[in-house]
Amino acid sequence: MLIAILAVGLALSSRGASAILLNGQPTGRATAALASTPAAADAAIRADSNRLTGAVQADPHAVRASAQVALAAGRNDATIATFLKLRWAGRLSAALERYGAMLTVPEAQQLSLAAAGIQHYAAQLHNGLLHDGPGRMIIVSVQAQRLTAYEDGRVVVDTAVTTGRPALATDIGAMRVLRKDAPWTMQSPWPKGSPEWYPDTVVQMVVWFTKNGEGLHDASWQPAATLGPGSQFGPFASHGCIHLPLAAVTTLFDWAPIGTPVVVYPGDGSPLGSQALQQSVDAMGNPVSAVRRRSHQRPDETSARVDHRHAGDRRLWHGGSNANSVRNGHSGRGAVGSHLPCRADQLTLSAASSRRDYCGGRRGRSRGGAHALRC
Repeated sequence: MLIAILAVGLALSSRGASAILLNGQPTGRATAALASTPAAADAAIRADSNRLTGAVQADPHAVRASAQVALAAGRNDATIATFLKLRWAGRLSAALERYGAMLTVPEAQQLSLAAAGIQHYAAQLHNGLLHDGPGRMIIVSVQAQRLTAYEDGRVVVDTAVTTGRPALATDIGAMRVLRKDAPWTMQSPWPKGSPEWYPDTVVQMVVWFTKNGEGLHDASWQPAATLGPGSQFGPFASHGCIHLPLAAVTTLFDWAPIGTPVVVYPGDGSPLGSQALQQSVDAMGNPVSAVRRRSHQRPDETSARVDHRHAGDRRLWHGGSNANSVRNGHSGRGAVGSHLPCRADQLTLSAASSRRDYCGGRRGRSRGGAHALRC
């Protein structure tokens, strides 16, 4: 039994969430456990607690450690569910924390009850994410620097990634695939000589997931061995996009239709309240705080002016050109029209000191809606 609970805890910590409905409404595939009564849940937990008694007596430290792993995994899943406004997220999270608070109690019976309760609600949270939503979803843990894509509870892609550096961090929240381009030439909006300047750089595929210009793309300049935990602090950390291997982004490019949920979450195992406070965008990638300005031209606008009125904003925009585009009401700059015309020579001092730089440039085939661009 000790081995069993350790295995469950490790499994919960290594797996993410699966397909989740963005509006939080169940699809009819939710497990019966999500609708179980409190009395039924308590009875199941007490039965599991009794079975854990021997393991607690044999090695209480191992049981506590395993329960802490499961607690962290449950908190991560609760965060994802909350970002997506799933109706049961708050209830299950509160129950998880109730048992989590009991972990510090030294008494063996209380420890076994705490471990059983955590395991029960962490499993409910994870199963709810796997089965109470749409069939496809992409999740990204900032802490683990890992992306997992699910289809009907089955892992389609599981890969190490690199997200934005701390000063240009990737947005946190529930977003969705808005557009796809292949190939794309990244162009720096900063003038040469700026610390943030980079030369024109071609990527093979980009899956954009916010209107703020964040996307999943390959990064041929980054060695594969440098992807993964801690890479957001290293020399290959991005300007806000998410780097992943070419094979992985190729799969996602063909597999993920426009509208596929993309959830970026802290993933540090802290309580839901702590992780939820880090959410920076809504489901369409729009800032949840009024601090940031919209500084790019919408598809239905004709003005070429870029708004730099709010010096405290975190973002800087840049457009590009498209030779062969399929999109929803979008026109690119250059070959097919005017779009996001923020050039290096148009930047103000306040804009150049922004937290983020965006990658525009030239793109080949394209699918989806309007977006701004960054790497």
